[in-house]
Amino acid sequence: MPVALAAGGGTERLCLDDAAARLADARFDPRDEAALAAQAPILAALGRDRRFLGDLAIAALVARCAPQARASRYSAQVMMLHRGDGWFLRACLWPAPDDPVVRAGGLAPFFYGVAHDHDFAFVTLGYHGPGYASDYWERDPALGSAAPGAAAGLVPAGRRMLGPGELMLYRAHRDVHRQLPAERLSITINLMAETRGRAPAVQHRFDPEADRVTEVLTTTSLTALLPLAAALGGEEGRALVAEVGAGHPNGWARFAALAAAARVAPSRAERADAFARAARDADPFVAGLAAEAIATMRAGERWVAAAHG
Repeated sequence: MPVALAAGGGTERLCLDDAAARLADARFDPRDEAALAAQAPILAALGRDRRFLGDLAIAALVARCAPQARASRYSAQVMMLHRGDGWFLRACLWPAPDDPVVRAGGLAPFFYGVAHDHDFAFVTLGYHGPGYASDYWERDPALGSAAPGAAAGLVPAGRRMLGPGELMLYRAHRDVHRQLPAERLSITINLMAETRGRAPAVQHRFDPEADRVTEVLTTTSLTALLPLAAALGGEEGRALVAEVGAGHPNGWARFAALAAAARVAPSRAERADAFARAARDADPFVAGLAAEAIATMRAGERWVAAAHG
């Protein structure tokens, strides 16, 4: 379960600029979860400023949301507040099931009901509304990345509410949660470790009742560009993709390259052979993803054969 953090017991209130300056002055390493957690009193002091987020929302609306569109790579659920050296502050909106945005688009965009881990650590503060509850599990990070269908190794940790003024540290690759919809609109403020520019790490979706991994959720610019290079980059592009597939230290990047190369192979036999080589990779994660790709390819072939009688 995420670690409950103390707010520091004070009454200090910080505006956004002062909180950001205090975080910058701390010169903490956001990759160190203990160092990240140590900034909780600053986040709590920011949370005592009950006007700043409303003022930012008004300013964003007046500017037709242009600053947010430039600053954020997230969905409209997220408002970027400040970006520092290796860290950033954001606000997340958690609507209730009867809010218009949920009635129009459903619960899926907010990840409600989806058991997942995170490939980054963050501290979260309940800022507005009653907050949300989650069912929690823990997973040993030493288990590493796992392909869909693999055993998850989840250990139940109970249900907990993140209420107003409460702080939690979510630990990367360890804390798994399935979030329940908020009863009324709730907002959290998060202090996040930056993930841009780093080697892609894997985020999983789980079926806790079956204790299985059901999906790899990670999408990065690297894994998105590899298929383009393989399909449109000519000989140079295919050579670069082959280099990533043969030697990249990150298994997710390596499999993405192997899959990109397989999908532009000129024949079905060569595609199958490429995935078969990937299925023999020493990394169980890569081998498992390749095995799933082979199964999907065979299922597609059976469907085509049946459709053509």
